[in-house]
Amino acid sequence: MVGERSIRGRIPPIVLALLLLPLLGLATSTARAQDAGIVLTLARQTSFATAQDPVVDLAVTATNTGGTALTDLSIGLLLGTEVRTRGDEQLSMDPAVPLTSLDSETRAQEGSLEPGQTRTFATTVDLTAFHVSQTESLIYPLSVDLRSRDSVLAELRTPVLFFFQTPVQPLSFAWTIELAPPITFAPDGSFADDTIEGAIAPGGRIAEQVSSLRTLANAGTAANVVLSPVLVDTLQRMASGYVVGERRVPAGHGGAAAAQQLLASLHVSLHAPAVVVSAYPFAAPQLPSLLRSGLSRDLDLQIDRGRDLVGSALDLTPSSAVARAPEGELDENTMQRLAADGATTLLVDAGTIERPAQPKDFAPPPTASIDLPGGGDPMTLVLPDPGTQAVLASDVALADPVLASQQALGSLAAVWQEQPVPDAPRGVAVSLTEDLGLPAGFWDAFTRRIETAPFLEPVNAEELVSRIPPAVASDLPAASSAVFPSEYVGAIHQERRRIDALRSVLPGDVALADELSQDLLYAEAGVYLSDPDAGRRWIDAVDARTQTVFSRATPASGQAFTLASGSTAIPLLMPGSEGPPLTVQIELQSSQLRFPDGAVQTATIDGEDRSLVFQVQATGAGQVPLVVFVRAPNGRILSESRFVVRSTAFNRIALAITAAAALALVALWLRRLVARRRTA
Repeated sequence: MVGERSIRGRIPPIVLALLLLPLLGLATSTARAQDAGIVLTLARQTSFATAQDPVVDLAVTATNTGGTALTDLSIGLLLGTEVRTRGDEQLSMDPAVPLTSLDSETRAQEGSLEPGQTRTFATTVDLTAFHVSQTESLIYPLSVDLRSRDSVLAELRTPVLFFFQTPVQPLSFAWTIELAPPITFAPDGSFADDTIEGAIAPGGRIAEQVSSLRTLANAGTAANVVLSPVLVDTLQRMASGYVVGERRVPAGHGGAAAAQQLLASLHVSLHAPAVVVSAYPFAAPQLPSLLRSGLSRDLDLQIDRGRDLVGSALDLTPSSAVARAPEGELDENTMQRLAADGATTLLVDAGTIERPAQPKDFAPPPTASIDLPGGGDPMTLVLPDPGTQAVLASDVALADPVLASQQALGSLAAVWQEQPVPDAPRGVAVSLTEDLGLPAGFWDAFTRRIETAPFLEPVNAEELVSRIPPAVASDLPAASSAVFPSEYVGAIHQERRRIDALRSVLPGDVALADELSQDLLYAEAGVYLSDPDAGRRWIDAVDARTQTVFSRATPASGQAFTLASGSTAIPLLMPGSEGPPLTVQIELQSSQLRFPDGAVQTATIDGEDRSLVFQVQATGAGQVPLVVFVRAPNGRILSESRFVVRSTAFNRIALAITAAAALALVALWLRRLVARRRTA
């Protein structure tokens, strides 16, 4: 098979890489398996080999999804010639691109593969026997295929890293690990399904993320962790017992116990000296959209509440100097706000800014700086390597996470291989963000590769910036133009005012107001920009709970008041109700009543009925309308009730006017009478 597959042309590698990069997302390990009904994945592989230990141990797992038994099985191994550029390394991982063979073997396997059966085939590759270079450290593409009767059923490509000697100067490597799952619970705290239970159970995606952090902490490996308070809040809610569907899980059992264990593991891992923790604003809102929606006041609440929750739950102080905007959404206004909050280094996405092309098509620099309008120190950016991010975002990562972890390592090795002994420090960055959807099987495989890779020196983001001086970058691209509907924003403002009123009504009990204020922040989560109806559930839930409290401060209905002549009193009944005592102000208003001792009284609403007596003077008789306002101490109206007062009192002014009119008529009549007599 030597020479059976040849690498394509001498088109500049980076050009081919850019043209074929989209294929990487489609070139899964099953690329040649669909017709045969075979799914082939990488089960394990030695991440790198050395001259002292040149043997690569690997295993592939094959599943027969067809209806025919496969016999006379064999594993084909073809080691391609070395690849020396990033472009060639990326192309060599595509099964559609032929390889030039350095050496190859076919190894027979016992038994058959029945329909529906899954088997793992293990083998080793002695790189010395496959004639790798004994003078250079290089990357070799390895094709592994499964055959039946010498017919290839499925193939995958994986990079083999060979180090002739220990790298003299490793790459400075900064990586961001983001733990930011979506909101999975309703405003009442219940979970609609068991998705989150599976994610935090042993072997679940979140459990594996947290386990990888524990591995880093134990090894003292540097990393930046971006933690969403949503995860912390979710784990806390679950740890205290929760409801999923119709099922109740008590504290200490099932998912509740798993949540408590994850919180404890995070507490240990995130205290490791080499780990730098940054906290998202509480509900992970898209910051530019939040500001453009007219919710800038709430940004401070989001930031403060996020840090407070993470700090109190995990007993740590998140970094204010290193920040990441949720979903990577940034604009100049957002950067200014983050800078005002203390941020000096931003963890951004690979495409946040355009980076200048490098000589020989080398990897772009991992750092840049942005001058903020208005002066001040520039903001530094840590930018992931686009080639490695393309691997992480491809379908391979979902279908074959172990293979993706090895291919990502190969992509990083290609960056190092560009200048094994550089004349200036070099670095690279990677961002493992939530939107990649990296599965559970990826985390341990990739973490252990990074931890042991001899060509990488893990550092935190600020250290990378200090080692790789950032070049001044152009302006940021425009952020998403999404905003919340105006009525949605108005409802948030309305509920914020109601919560302020609640705080003044319950001066000795701030827990409820704090809880509702936090729940209202969830309505500003970035996920609800595209689904405001789902976000309205949080707003409506806050409204319902405040209304439950405010409805306690309502006068008893059906009260009747009758006023006799002169001054009298109105006894206004305020019924008692269960709950913490409410401090309110009762105000009476009527255009036909006067209140000699004042129309406003302060009252406490508790479990006892109370009768508030108001001194009243009527200015007339008949049916007199009376409006009763119940206000919070901060002046906000909590309720408005209308009553009718029946007054039998005479109006003295009207009586005087009537008497004067009568006297005038009598005087006029007497005058006319005298005039007639004189005439007679």
